[in-house]
Amino acid sequence: MGDFDKKKRIAFGSIGAAIVIIIGVMANMTQIAGFFEGHKKKAADEPQKVIEQNIDEEKEIPAELPAEITPEPATEANYVWLDELEPAESKQYGICDFSVDDTVGNTYLGHVAWLNTKSNPDSQQAYSTYYLGGKYKKLTGTVAVSVDTAMEQKGALFFYCDDEVVYNMDSIGRTTAPIKFEIDVENQQWLKIYNETGNRGTNGDNFLLLFYNCKLEK
Repeated sequence: MGDFDKKKRIAFGSIGAAIVIIIGVMANMTQIAGFFEGHKKKAADEPQKVIEQNIDEEKEIPAELPAEITPEPATEANYVWLDELEPAESKQYGICDFSVDDTVGNTYLGHVAWLNTKSNPDSQQAYSTYYLGGKYKKLTGTVAVSVDTAMEQKGALFFYCDDEVVYNMDSIGRTTAPIKFEIDVENQQWLKIYNETGNRGTNGDNFLLLFYNCKLEK
């Protein structure tokens, strides 16, 4: 065999090997393209599945509606503060909208009324009268002697229901501690609280009583 034949055989062998390599490369490229195509399709399908899944989940969750709030029915108070009632008539009577002190060191603020008598003739009685109309069962509260009461001044306090004395306190003075009271006023039409001084004269000494947290209960 001559050199030319050897060269031809080598050439054909090289061409064959190249063809085999090219075929192998093309096959690999086809596999890679298929791989990417498959992943693209999978990626395109998965978001849709997720969306559908979320929609199904939302359908399964019941909507939470706000609870209906029903207002409580208004209830009528079972008492009334005495200082908030307008007296039908009164003399030397008033309401304290500031703090006041008694003779034993207590301070009162809120729902405080007062009756003030003096030793001179035209001011020796004080009172306040209220219409009850049979609506209340009892009157409760505290009576105290104001620090503004004159030394050695004394007096008396009376509670009237329909012109009859139902409760009274005698010989009240600066050495009298606060007195809590409870008075039956059931079926009564009128209430009168009456204060009078015991020491008479012309110098105008105060006898000042405080009425704290007094209320008419139904």
